Amino acid sequence: MSASVPTRLLVSTGLLAACLIAASLASAAEPPSPVLPADLTSISLEELTEIRVTSLSKSDQSLRRTAGAVYVVTAEDIRRSGATILPEALRLVPGLHVARIDANKWAIGVRGLSGRFASSLMVLVDGRSVYAPFAAGVYWGMQDVAVETIERIEVLRGPGAAMWGTNAVNGVINVVTKRAEDTQGGAVDTSVGSLGGVRTAVRYGGELGDGFYRLHGKYHDRNNSPDDGLSPGVRDEWGSTRLGFRLETPLSERDQLEVFAEGTTMEGFQRSARVLLRELRSVAEITAINGSTGYLMGRWTRDLGEGSDFSLQGYVDRINRSEQFGFGVGLTTTDLEFQHRTGTGSRVETAWGLGYRSFWSDFRASDVLRSTRPQRQVDYFNGFAQQEIQLVPDELYATLGIKLEHNSLGGFAPQPTARMLWAPNERVSLWGAVSRATRSPFLGEQDFALDLEVGDVLGTPVLVALVPNPDLENIRLTAFEGGARWNPTRRLGFDVALFENHYHDSTGVALGEPFPSTRLIPHVVVPVELNNHAHVLTRGGEVSVRLRPVDGWNWTANYSYLHVEAEDHTATPLFENLFYAQSPRHQASLRWSWNWRKRLKLDASGAYVGETTGAGILRRGLPLRGFLRTDGRAEWKANDRTNIAIGVHNLFDARRYEFDSESLLVSSPAGRNVYGSVEWVF
Repeated sequence: MSASVPTRLLVSTGLLAACLIAASLASAAEPPSPVLPADLTSISLEELTEIRVTSLSKSDQSLRRTAGAVYVVTAEDIRRSGATILPEALRLVPGLHVARIDANKWAIGVRGLSGRFASSLMVLVDGRSVYAPFAAGVYWGMQDVAVETIERIEVLRGPGAAMWGTNAVNGVINVVTKRAEDTQGGAVDTSVGSLGGVRTAVRYGGELGDGFYRLHGKYHDRNNSPDDGLSPGVRDEWGSTRLGFRLETPLSERDQLEVFAEGTTMEGFQRSARVLLRELRSVAEITAINGSTGYLMGRWTRDLGEGSDFSLQGYVDRINRSEQFGFGVGLTTTDLEFQHRTGTGSRVETAWGLGYRSFWSDFRASDVLRSTRPQRQVDYFNGFAQQEIQLVPDELYATLGIKLEHNSLGGFAPQPTARMLWAPNERVSLWGAVSRATRSPFLGEQDFALDLEVGDVLGTPVLVALVPNPDLENIRLTAFEGGARWNPTRRLGFDVALFENHYHDSTGVALGEPFPSTRLIPHVVVPVELNNHAHVLTRGGEVSVRLRPVDGWNWTANYSYLHVEAEDHTATPLFENLFYAQSPRHQASLRWSWNWRKRLKLDASGAYVGETTGAGILRRGLPLRGFLRTDGRAEWKANDRTNIAIGVHNLFDARRYEFDSESLLVSSPAGRNVYGSVEWVF
């Protein structure tokens, strides 16, 4: 690994984009940024780059002015894909690996390190983090956001820790829901699918004094995955109910208050492997899972005049979940954040802020999963500062930022970034960045003990168990990125990003010294311990091409490449591919959409996902072959109030595995889903 590689990466990116810039410098000046309509398929690709995003800097800026690899999935994109749950909508993002584990679990990763809980991703819904520190990630099945309420999904590929803090390592997924003011009146959306089951989403919005409110709810009863002939047979159906409320009201001419509240319950089943220590064997069984979530959040913003403002946001969040032979956890999160901005719209913009977050976990052990600290509080203290300077007015921008954070899991973590953006006109922008990010240890690594396998060795019961390591430290990332956006015409657009990531003190696995135990029966424990002895290098890139040959006819093509190198001198062959081979090297997709006479919308897509290797706990990871996913959908506008759609997911593939799950889960195959939906607006 040559030290000059990052330099060559940025230089090659610059040469690539310089060619694009040279080809477009002669283009005429463009008109001011347009007001974007609800249906973004009707506007030019130049206007599409004026979509406002907040994922990189926490400030409202156009996509063209963003010095990072940001991709936006719009409400229209989600609708036309037929996605009914958040992970399905994320399949539209280039460079994002989304793999189905079973009917209620997904593995998601950006630029490598895919896993059930996406430990290197920061996931937010309306600015509220849904990251759970006991699992190092997100319970996707419990974040059942009604897709009809989503305005856009912003996905930052690359570190965002300088603004969002620890664990925003490989990327940030920011789900932004529609404002109550924009969802007045009522709507009902009902769908039925062969695998998707029955789903109904409702909402109603109205005025409250000088403000606006929205009530929304969702019920989803999802069917079992296709049977795979294993014992026990597949049983992974699940159901969820979600109710929510949103209020936006002015407090004065300068003050605005927003209030959010939601509650969710879910229950279902899964296949799990279980170690029976007394019987010296392992079995696979069907286990029940159930959980509930609820949160209340408020945000106060004040316009101070002359390009200055501040915001104060706070929320309380509660998760309860039970699964796998009695294992359960409860988590209460409290969060308070202050942010101040000055110079908005001027040549120098400055932002700073302070924040505090607290997690209180209550762990309920099972006979295979235990904790050394059943109850624990984790505190996060942070502060950030960022300054953007227009070196050349409206053309060349430099951004310097840093977040300083301390938490009781990984200690102190400085996370700086430096970014440059050159946007000589409305059609071209070139950017580069160097950043550092940190992933802190999580409770499962520091506190949990998990029975993995049991057997008899020369008449002695032997248990292989993952043991806690309270001395685990932060994983540190140094990232080099560069990219370009280019619209040579109003009907053709390119977005290219290249990256190289170095993960220092990354997670490795080692066998410890065996020791005797008398838990349940006398036996010998062979400990498996996680450590910080690995170094990982990833490099690659993503390309997205949009083409609109005529009005109402749209093509989108995406391709991503990922190369992973992992070094861990303490690992043994038993744990090969545990963390670093679960993401595909190649991914590609092609989407086509056509609006015909304003009454009929047709969509088709094909996506190729390259082969991967499974998690490989106590065995070599199972190789999963690459696959092609083909979807299609047709929507008919019956009248001004009613839309009817039919579609299919996985048209040519009735059964396939997408991920070989880590932990003790047994994956279920994905299958063909034929569905229909009706939307009524009133």
